[in-house]
This record gives sequence, structure tokens and C-alpha cells, in this order.
Amino acid sequence: MVDAGPGAPGVVAAARRVFYSDAIGAFVVCAARLTTVGLTGWFDTLISIPSGIAAALLAGILFEIGIKIFRVAEHRSALVIVMFLVYLVGKRFVPCYAIPATARRGPRGQLGSGTVRRWHELAYEANEDANDKADENGN
Repeated sequence: MVDAGPGAPGVVAAARRVFYSDAIGAFVVCAARLTTVGLTGWFDTLISIPSGIAAALLAGILFEIGIKIFRVAEHRSALVIVMFLVYLVGKRFVPCYAIPATARRGPRGQLGSGTVRRWHELAYEANEDANDKADENGN
């Protein structure tokens, strides 16, 4: 589901020349209808996706993920191998936690290797860049 965010009615009102109150009302009505359909179980009767199409959509998503893994493996093969081994060991001994353990290992390996910087370093650089641009513009 797409999260429209709190500013979406304002964007709709500005782009379509619709009153702000009308845009908010439309969002509230839509949310109420979606909640009703979800809580009553009508979703299955209203929307039925054929299993072939659902399988094709899932295959497309999984194919993209697989391609990205191989692209990363070209440059970070040690990280991919370690994550794969964590998954195999986790799947063997604690199957319920194999995926979370693998997901936790990836960022830790990246931070440990120094390829990903911490958020405060990135924020500091962004602030420095903003100050440099302000100086160039004479502000």
C-alpha cells in the first residue's frame, strides 16, 4: 500500500485546483472504504488475481533481487559469502531466525568494512555542502 503522507491533500489541492477541504475529505472517505473492505474480508471477493499473474509478479520481483545480489557479489564477494553462510547455518539450526540473522549481518558487515558511513558523518557532509553553496551564492 502506498503511504500518501500528510502533505498529499495539499499537493492535490494545489495541482488540481481543488479546495483543500475537498481533498482532505476525499482522503478520509478513501481511508474509511479501504478500512471497511479490509476488516470485512470483502477484498478477496472484490479482487481476485489469477495465480499465474501473481506468480509472474513474484518472479519479476525475485529476479530483480537475484540480479542485485550478483551485482553486489562482483564488488563485495566476501560480504555476500558471509551472508550466505549465516543464512545456511541459521536455516540449519534456528530456521525461524535465518532471515533476520542474515538481514542483520549485511549492515554490520558494511559498517565494519568502512564502505558505509554512519548517519552523523553524512549529515555533517551535507551541512558542509550547504554552507559551501551558500558562500558561492553570496549569502
